[in-house]
Amino acid sequence: MQAKKVDNGFFLRLDKDEEIISTLINFVADKNIQSGVITGIGALTEVTLGYFNRREKKYLQRVFGDIYELLSLNGSISYTGEAPVIHAHCVLGDADYRTHGGHLFSGLVAVTGEVYIRTFPDKFQRRHNDELSLNLLAF
Repeated sequence: MQAKKVDNGFFLRLDKDEEIISTLINFVADKNIQSGVITGIGALTEVTLGYFNRREKKYLQRVFGDIYELLSLNGSISYTGEAPVIHAHCVLGDADYRTHGGHLFSGLVAVTGEVYIRTFPDKFQRRHNDELSLNLLAF
């Protein structure tokens, strides 16, 4: 990965075979980023997406093993205690021009990844919500 400091954040280039979520979490921790938003494009493989089933209060997960265009990556940076959290959703495009989307749990960069992180000075925390059984942003 390569990174460049820019006004209000960072611009990153992720390289082939880097795991996108863990790379972002490590970068956030290394740079002591308090909170922010992320957006990105690129190509991914071995992608695990999730759909939150509200009745069961859990994510249904599916692995997408081909190479996909990362058409859109959007998310937030926050914390659960001292641990950084990347909450991201994405839309993938396949070779037949179909799209797949959901909560991004993991994925390997297949070609490249370009991610912009806009940072904020406040440290946003997540707190457990019993009704949904999720850690939600707490202000």
